[in-house]
Amino acid sequence: DGLYEQFNQDGMEFGIDKLYDICEENKTKSIQFFGQSIINEVKFFMKNNILHDDLTVIAIEIEKSTIE
Repeated sequence: DGLYEQFNQDGMEFGIDKLYDICEENKTKSIQFFGQSIINEVKFFMKNNILHDDLTVIAIEIEKSTIE
């Protein structure tokens, strides 16, 4: 929540598309790395800009199971 609604110093919004791209790039990584990557990218995008909302990441790891 609040992740894609953050703005950088130029007034550009982080956006849902950028969030989706980060998720795609990191979907095979560990759940901890996945979540931290999202937060790191938002912080890098914002640089020194002030947060206008909270940053919440909930990541759920789903393991494939074999059904016989």
